[in-house]
Amino acid sequence: MVEALRRTGKQELNAEDVMKGKPLPHYVDLGEKVIVDEDKRGLEAFALFPSTDPTIASRKQVNAGSQELAIWPFAHELCEQNNLHDPLATEIHWKGRRKIMADDPVKLTLRVENYIDAQDKVTGILNAEYTSKKGKLLSQITCAFTANKIN
Repeated sequence: MVEALRRTGKQELNAEDVMKGKPLPHYVDLGEKVIVDEDKRGLEAFALFPSTDPTIASRKQVNAGSQELAIWPFAHELCEQNNLHDPLATEIHWKGRRKIMADDPVKLTLRVENYIDAQDKVTGILNAEYTSKKGKLLSQITCAFTANKIN
């Protein structure tokens, strides 16, 4: 797999290392790798929402808020990959398709679109999708954001 990643230009990162210093909560499967696209505008990871989390335990399924929070540490990673910091969500839209159940790892794909480079910051749209192991779309999140450039 590592050789295949090299051929595509993708970068494989240890999920635990990616989460170091990132804002909480960390809904990530630490046993999996985080794959960053060659252009550093997208990544793939596995989210894991534990039933031990009080916001999930009471309903056994993952609510929209937890799904939205789960993408944020990865948004910070994409910012770091692009010499940016302090990302700020300015608008978030969530659309659920199927339930995400506690303790069931799901694939999370993020991609930055409409990237606009201004003098000291950038703006863009972060699109995220949760899919099941069988490839079924579970939910989609669209997040407008701004981030500062590292000088």
